[in-house]
Amino acid sequence: MLEQIRKDGQGVRMIWGLDTETDNDGKTAWIVQWVITGRAGTYKGTDTRALMHRLRTLGRSREKQYIYIHNLSYDLEFLKYPIWDLIHEFGAEINPIFRNGKPVQVALEVNGRTLIFRDSAKKWQGNLRSLGEALNYPKLENIDPEFHPGWSKLLDLDSEEDWKYVIRDARICAKAGEFWHNGGFTRATTSGDAWHDMRVVKGTKFWDEQFPHLTREEDDALRDGYFGGINISRNKGFHEGPITHEDRVSMYPSIMKGCLDHPLPVGSPVYLGPIRPKEGLWVGKM
Repeated sequence: MLEQIRKDGQGVRMIWGLDTETDNDGKTAWIVQWVITGRAGTYKGTDTRALMHRLRTLGRSREKQYIYIHNLSYDLEFLKYPIWDLIHEFGAEINPIFRNGKPVQVALEVNGRTLIFRDSAKKWQGNLRSLGEALNYPKLENIDPEFHPGWSKLLDLDSEEDWKYVIRDARICAKAGEFWHNGGFTRATTSGDAWHDMRVVKGTKFWDEQFPHLTREEDDALRDGYFGGINISRNKGFHEGPITHEDRVSMYPSIMKGCLDHPLPVGSPVYLGPIRPKEGLWVGKM
């Protein structure tokens, strides 16, 4: 299926994807459906107690199991109940990692084994829909439910059709996790992967070739390039008052990834002279 088992220097591991669907009445919210999918199978249920027992069962089989969830902050509001039951009833130990008040990873020691909940949104700066498209495994569009309060009353939980949506979302998370781990990106965040790789090559000949030491003169010449960039505004006309620009989701990583035929320049900088703008392009220095 989607996942593979292998040794990666940290013991045997397996990748899972988990997704939940919830409902609310305007005052309280609850889990309607949950799905965990992986190479060993697909498991589903409708309440946190059953989810707790499934997590406990997973904790018996492998040394480490990574469970990827897109937007862990939201799902953890519901997962905290089965996690608490595992701690209270079976002596599980929890080791959470938060950054800026948001959960990055929650490790749970159960039966001498480790379940590691991770947020795939910390590895992919976009929603689950865009992640599925990037994996060529898109979300199901034609059965997208309307998530208004009380929507679950229309579900037929005995119908396989009404489980396809949540199963698909969980499988997207599983495929993403397997893709990252098979590529060697085993840290909890993209920045963690970058930091790890940097530490591996820093100080080596490769590092010195790719990131040469700049002289003071070279640094002075390039210093202006450290600030700002090219911003294209599609708001035509005259404007009075302050102008702000917000770059909420940077395109640079995706552009870099797609530049296989035209890789970004590396090595010592070479001055090529002033860049003359094409017709219609206004370049200003502020």
